[in-house]
Amino acid sequence: MMMRIFGMFVFFSTALFSIITTDAQVAASLKSANLATEKIVRSRNSSVNADKHELGTANRISSAANGSDAMLATSTGRFSAPGTNGNPVRISEPVTGVAASIYRVASNDVLDIRLKGMDSSASTLYTVGMDGTLDYPLVNSPLPVDGLTPEEVATLIVKRVKIYERAKVSVSVRDYASHFVIVTGAVANPGSKSLRREAVPLYVLLTEAEPRSDSSTATILRHGQVVAEVSLGNQDALNVFVASGDVIKVNVPSVRTRVFFYVIGDVNSPGQKDFFTGMTLSQGIVIAGGMKSETAHLVRIFHRNSDGRLISTDYDLSLIDQGKMPDPELKAGDRIEVRR
Repeated sequence: MMMRIFGMFVFFSTALFSIITTDAQVAASLKSANLATEKIVRSRNSSVNADKHELGTANRISSAANGSDAMLATSTGRFSAPGTNGNPVRISEPVTGVAASIYRVASNDVLDIRLKGMDSSASTLYTVGMDGTLDYPLVNSPLPVDGLTPEEVATLIVKRVKIYERAKVSVSVRDYASHFVIVTGAVANPGSKSLRREAVPLYVLLTEAEPRSDSSTATILRHGQVVAEVSLGNQDALNVFVASGDVIKVNVPSVRTRVFFYVIGDVNSPGQKDFFTGMTLSQGIVIAGGMKSETAHLVRIFHRNSDGRLISTDYDLSLIDQGKMPDPELKAGDRIEVRR
């Protein structure tokens, strides 16, 4: 009887020990799993924070640049470059030595990214997304590249590529898709023109657009506002800079309706004469060849008033020459009669 009781005690003790051991192992396993989970979460948070930091840095650069207004293109002016979707709202750079010599990446640009020392048959071309980020296979999350120069993009990739130590990366722009201007008007090749810099001299774009032989001026519009009117015959003026988003309209001289005035009487060349706004009586006499006789000095001007009736006014040229009488301004259609 005692042996049976002792056997039962041993059996229950062994079972209880087994249960306790199993619980301890389960607890240890759960603790280990929790630690692993926390490590994964911390790793992911660290990666996300790094992405947020880099994206925040790019956004701060973009936001800071947004505060600068685009101004008229001069040697001290500033220009806006395209941001997301090619809108001219992001970067502004001083023209001298900066905007005319750099390019900032934006959406739709195609970048040629090469990792030196890495032999691969895979394509090296990558397109910047509409959100301004770049998916690069050796980096585990999109890179915020909007507003960066190709050199800055290369630096960012080197920082984020972890599988190679001291990686050497080169980045160039294969397709300049985000920076462009529109050329319209009297040109042989109108349309969108790509920019390979933040700002480009006007003459570079006109060379590509080929203005017509009868063109005379170019109007630069920025954000719908006229910022410059440039004479195509002025070589210095053609150095004015244009930026992405600008519209360049090449103009021909407006057709002027010829108007006339008429001179009769004691002048050397009477008849119909071309009239110009602002012309005075004494100038009209000169255009008519001057007085035929030194004794001729009385002038009568005929012109029509608002109701169509002719009215006349008498003047003495000798008093006008002496400054004792005002030199009247002529009107289109006036008739001048000179007499002694």
